[in-house]
Formats: sequence, structure tokens, C-alpha cells
Amino acid sequence: MIKKFVCVFVAVLIAAALFGCSNNAKVLSDTPLASQESRMSDSAQVSDETMLSSYNDNYNFQTSSSTLSLPSSSQGNVSKAPSSSKAAVSSTAPRKEISVLIPPGFTVRKIAARMEAKGVCKAADFIKAVNTGDFSAYSVTNGIADPQKRCYRLEGYLYPDTYTFYENSAPEEVIKKILQNTQKKLVGKYSRSDMTLDQIITLASLIEKEGGGNNNESGKISSVLHNRLKQGKALQLDAPVYYLENEMEDADTQKYKIWYNTYNYQNREVKYECPGLPAGAICSPSAASLKAATDPETTDYLFFGSDKNKNYFYAVTYDEFKEKGTELGVNIK
Repeated sequence: MIKKFVCVFVAVLIAAALFGCSNNAKVLSDTPLASQESRMSDSAQVSDETMLSSYNDNYNFQTSSSTLSLPSSSQGNVSKAPSSSKAAVSSTAPRKEISVLIPPGFTVRKIAARMEAKGVCKAADFIKAVNTGDFSAYSVTNGIADPQKRCYRLEGYLYPDTYTFYENSAPEEVIKKILQNTQKKLVGKYSRSDMTLDQIITLASLIEKEGGGNNNESGKISSVLHNRLKQGKALQLDAPVYYLENEMEDADTQKYKIWYNTYNYQNREVKYECPGLPAGAICSPSAASLKAATDPETTDYLFFGSDKNKNYFYAVTYDEFKEKGTELGVNIK
């Protein structure tokens, strides 16, 4: 009996031990799993927040607590922030192009003023570049004689045409573009055995101003000037005097008048000695004036003039000249 009781008691103890181990195992198992899930949940939360922050930085996503919302414009298309792209566009934006017309008869000062008015470059900088810039690469300028006697070194060499420049350009670059065209239009196109290209340009500028751009009169005016030059007579033209008075500063007028005043007459203080051509051109001549200077009409005329309506008249002698002037109401002294 006792032996049977002992066996039952031992069996109960064994069963109790087994039951306790099972519970302990469950506790031991449940505890790390719960802890692991908690750690995984925290890690996932950090990862999600980091990812959302990254998306927000790069794709303009917006987060608020655990809520993720897209901009109303994001209908299937996600655009990057435009801040850096805007800077790139502005830095490479095309420069404004400006069309500038240089008409025949324009002087350096008038061209400079037009460049400033159009926004190409400053007039003062343009004039300075005309006189001091290095344009030796253009052979058309190599024949400029006695530049120290000229108020504007490149007067007559800025060929009349329509040009395109960039806004706020360097004046030297503007002049180079004009000279490139001048060289193309002049070199090898106009020549005389008794004149240099520089002299042809100068004579053409006188024809341009004296004829007012009237191509019908250019050939005859040119013949008068050629005839007087051959006979060693002073040209006695008004245009160079107007150039002195209107295209130069007062100090320059006094400095350069001896090389531009073609009247060769005695003043109170100064005798203007310019028996031939002036020191340089007085404007940018047209192709018609250049052609007339190169190939004048054949006449014996030594005088020409015009009335207030620009009706021109010509004469061989001074008496004939006065008579024709009187008929047109022109007072000739």
C-alpha cells in the first residue's frame, strides 16, 4: 500500500515538474519575442520617417505625424524642386540681340550716340575705342595716313549698313564686326592709280555730304573735286567746316581745323592751309559716293553749288558760276 502511494506521489511530482517547465518555457519564449517585435516596430518607424523625410526633400512630399499627403498638382507626375534648375536657366539665358542701322553720311559721333541709344554700348566708350583700339588685323585700316591729324581715327571706315549686336557689348567687339564688313565691301572694290584707298574714302565722304546723298549729282560733284585737285586749287567746301563745328568739341575744332578747313583763307589769327583733301574722311560714305569718287563724270567744271531746294548747278569759270547762282536766287560772294 505504502509502495503504491509512493509511486503515485512520485508520478504527481514528475507531472508537476513537467507542467512548470512548460510554463517557464512559454514565458521565456514570449518575453524575447515581444521585445523583438517592439524593437522591430521602432526600427521600422525610424526607417519610415527617414524615408519620408528623404522623399519630402527630393520630391516635395509633405508629412504630418503619421500622415503622408501629395501636392494637388501631383496627379501621377512627381517633379523635383526647381530651385537649382532656375539658377541654371538664368545663367545660360540667351543675350538680347539688337539691330542697328548705320545710314550713309553718319559720323563717328552719330554712330556712337546711336549705339548708346540702342543699348549696345556707351557712346564715350565707343569713341575711345575708335581712337585707341587695336584693329590692325583688318588690312583696310592699314592705309590710314597721319592718324594724329584726325579727330576720329576710324572716321569713314565704319561702313553704312544694318548690323546685329548683343546688348551691352564691348565697344571693341562692335567696331571689329563693323570693320569686318568694311573690309569685305571696300578692299579690292575701289581703286585709282593716282589715289590711295584712304584718299578715295575721304573724297567719297566729301561727295556724300556735299551732295546730300543725291546719287544723281555725285558723279558731277566728283568731277569738280578731281579737276580742282589736279589743278592744285583749294576745294573750298562747306562740309568740312560744318564737320569742324558740329562733330568736334571746341578744343578739337581749334586743334584740327588746320587739317580740315579746305577754304585756305586768311583769318584774323590763323591761316588755314589745306590745299588738297582734308586730313581724313568726314563721314561714312555710301557705295554710290565711293563709286563716284573712283570714277567721276568727265567734265571741265571747277565750281558747283545748290539753291535752297537742292537744285545743283555747275560752271567752268567763276563768273559763270555767279551768273547761274543769281538765276537760282543764290547769293555768291
